[in-house]
Amino acid sequence: MDYQKLALELLEKAKIAGATQAEVFLQNGEQLEIEINKEKMQKLNRATIKGVGLRIYVDKKMSFVYSSDFTDKELDKLVEKGVSLAKEGMEDKFNLLPSPAGKPPELDIFDSELANVPLEKKIDYARELDELVFQLDSRVANTRASSYSDAYGELIVGNSNGLMHSWQESYCGVGTSPVIEDKGLKQVGYYGTRVRYFKDLPVAKEIAEEAVRRASLLIGGEKVKTQRVPVVFDFQVGTSLIGGVLSAVNGERVFRGESFLVDKLEEAIASEMVTIVDDGLLPKGMGSSPVDGEGVATSTKKVVDKGVLKLYLYDTYTANKVGTNSTGNASRGSYSGRPSIGPNNFYLEKGDKSPEEIVKEVSSGFYVFNTMGGGVNPVTGMYSAGAAGVWIRNGELAEPVAKVTIAASLLDMLQGIDAVGNDLKYDSLVVSPTYRVKLMTVSGR
Repeated sequence: MDYQKLALELLEKAKIAGATQAEVFLQNGEQLEIEINKEKMQKLNRATIKGVGLRIYVDKKMSFVYSSDFTDKELDKLVEKGVSLAKEGMEDKFNLLPSPAGKPPELDIFDSELANVPLEKKIDYARELDELVFQLDSRVANTRASSYSDAYGELIVGNSNGLMHSWQESYCGVGTSPVIEDKGLKQVGYYGTRVRYFKDLPVAKEIAEEAVRRASLLIGGEKVKTQRVPVVFDFQVGTSLIGGVLSAVNGERVFRGESFLVDKLEEAIASEMVTIVDDGLLPKGMGSSPVDGEGVATSTKKVVDKGVLKLYLYDTYTANKVGTNSTGNASRGSYSGRPSIGPNNFYLEKGDKSPEEIVKEVSSGFYVFNTMGGGVNPVTGMYSAGAAGVWIRNGELAEPVAKVTIAASLLDMLQGIDAVGNDLKYDSLVVSPTYRVKLMTVSGR
């Protein structure tokens, strides 16, 4: 089926039915999930992802409808329903769709060979991963799962203003969660990654070793006395702060006055070591795409530049309300959801020190490997979370720590970052290298 032709036909149907503007978002692809536990297949799911979402506008009233049925009869019903619902909606003068703005670049985000990789080879990866965690440490009693997943397909977005874009993308993900038991104690570790190309997956041993290492470091953790010390955030948990910044620079939240970063453009909100980027054009980035969920071209932009807040993120609707332009940050989880403001590749720019070098500079402090609950309140900017990790003593990782709480204002934490690691991995939409906050309160006993 020619899906771009179908998208154009749907826009024409909407116009004939009475729509003054219309947008189509079409998704077509395949996904796979595999989970292995103790040599047994726990999950093997293959599914087709196929559907279309329509935003229909009648004057300044809008509706959203979607369907996974591509028969002519059902698509006609979908358009009629969308027009009918739009007529009953509330008028909003900011309900306007973007116009075309040139041809976006082609990005390296689609593995054309992924569909040809034999299923057995993918199963073998998950099986090897599961076998290795048991071989690496005799204390591994189980795994919650060792997994492989992938997805690939085509995305199309177009509207009645003449905008029409299509592109293909893919990803592969692997991970494992070994459970270590020792002297009546249990500890779960996790490590995994995602890449765009199957050939770029790390060898299974690399994933297994890191997952087992994390579990073994944390087993038997105890509380420490409450104190103020340097805190090192492992790259897997460092995203909690960066995600807090992402929530606070959401243009809709800022417009409503529900962000601790309201009216702080061009102000220093972090140390000079902090540069936070949103990049839709990152080669092989997990959040890279030529256009966003509305068809607006993505770009590379510094949200925080050497500590200074430079911009907020917008989709078209919120930009219309504010009187500015979309930043290309209309995010769409699938055809069944309307676009909302979200990241492309949102990350803290890496520094020049290894995690080991960052630890070596600490005489006494806390290395956080896991956080539980809490997080950043984007309205107040306060950060609080339960944490587990390892105590740093004389520049070395010493005894495990658990059941403590770390808390501070996010602004104080950002301004207190005095070391940034070089271990940045672009394997999710929001990522961070390891970094150190000069002083934080660790609440224990």
